[in-house]
Amino acid sequence: MTIKNYRINGISELMLFHCILNKTELTGMTPDSLKQIIDQKLLDESDQVFLLDKDNFSFIGEKQVASSIQYTERDHLPEIEKDYIRLVFWEEFGGANVNIDIPENIDEVSLVIDGNTFGCMDDWGFETFADYSFIAAGKELDIYFNSESYGEQKDKVVYLINSSGNCESIREFRIQFS
Repeated sequence: MTIKNYRINGISELMLFHCILNKTELTGMTPDSLKQIIDQKLLDESDQVFLLDKDNFSFIGEKQVASSIQYTERDHLPEIEKDYIRLVFWEEFGGANVNIDIPENIDEVSLVIDGNTFGCMDDWGFETFADYSFIAAGKELDIYFNSESYGEQKDKVVYLINSSGNCESIREFRIQFS
């Protein structure tokens, strides 16, 4: 079976990490120590997640493949206990090359996405996901994105989320710890 490679428009990637800290521990940190933790976690332990831009989603390749998206979204993370804060932080680089290998005999594919807000990504305006599958002719395909980010850092954001679900960017460090 011949495989064809397609560039995917409308999908980019982030490196994301989340953790829970006791609010006393968090408020006792210096800005420099918090920055060091964030930088180290992004470097060593972050997960690749994808951003969806539905308006620009398409496959670009030698042969035309029709594509559609089925997107659902929720916060997949457990609730935050009182007196704890979740940090969600990510970085995005200036460019991303996202592509996929599709068997030549397939001419229509649906991308099924189980989106994850991580408690704040929808606040930021992102449709974010790590869990997805491709469906063709009613069957799930064993294919996945090939992705590589490159260039200068485009964005680096830190969100703090309390047990009430209040979330704010660290740039707006006014979060209520109630």
